[in-house]
Amino acid sequence: MCCGFKGKEFSYRVDPNIAVPQLFKEVKTILQTKLGIQSSNDILSSRERFEKTSARLALHECNDWNLIKKKEVRCLLLENFIISQGKNLNRVQQKKLLSSLMLAIQLKIVINDDITIQDGKIVEISKWGEIQNLHLKDWDFNMKKKSDSSKKKGKTKK
Repeated sequence: MCCGFKGKEFSYRVDPNIAVPQLFKEVKTILQTKLGIQSSNDILSSRERFEKTSARLALHECNDWNLIKKKEVRCLLLENFIISQGKNLNRVQQKKLLSSLMLAIQLKIVINDDITIQDGKIVEISKWGEIQNLHLKDWDFNMKKKSDSSKKKGKTKK
């Protein structure tokens, strides 16, 4: 079993001598750790672990987004914010909204100073209205076409 995704590369050789339950555990662990594939039960348990950890790490006392360095913690805070803001939305709409928010953060449309945290929860995102109205279908993802000079070079070599 191999994966060539950038940053998530792995190779696993299935040993026919390993018992099926052990093989299942190993493959499940690889898929969870390397590719981030999780069942709904795994997601719920990770949220429970997050809540326990956040209580232990006094995340509820954190009032600055810049102080939160771990990506997993930031993602869970953003997920909780989406869930609290999108109570009237279905799960697919919430996922799209979360994707738009993550994309806006990566593209620096939303910067760290735009996110307000109080008692370990995101209270406000200053550009929240823009993100809710952000639709990927309106974006232009066309790649630049090769310049005409490269076409001309190919024609002159006849």
